[in-house]
Amino acid sequence: MPSLLLQSAIRDHHSWRERFEFSITGMPSDRFDFSTAGDHAICPLGKWLLGDGLKFSDCPNYAELVDIHAKFHGTAAHIVKLIGEGKREAAREILEGEFSTLSLAIVRQIQQLRQCVKAN
Repeated sequence: MPSLLLQSAIRDHHSWRERFEFSITGMPSDRFDFSTAGDHAICPLGKWLLGDGLKFSDCPNYAELVDIHAKFHGTAAHIVKLIGEGKREAAREILEGEFSTLSLAIVRQIQQLRQCVKAN
């Protein structure tokens, strides 16, 4: 089950970018809530990492994934704030820079954690 949840988490985190793209271009999309976008503990991955996933905290990259995941959500909250303020170009710069970097890092870390979970 954890492996399926982790695969789903990869898809979920990829969808953030698409939703931000729609919001930045002004196309109708889901509205973002600043407080929930920035809270890494309430998305399915965060809930799992800080709940049932704690049993895998001895995996070599567990702590790094938790840290990167928190930074990802902090950056997402910043983008939401900029979009809300009408600063779409600034939001795009962060989306294409820091957000993309963190998104790729999360995918790599989830894939590594999946290997550790499968081995246990």
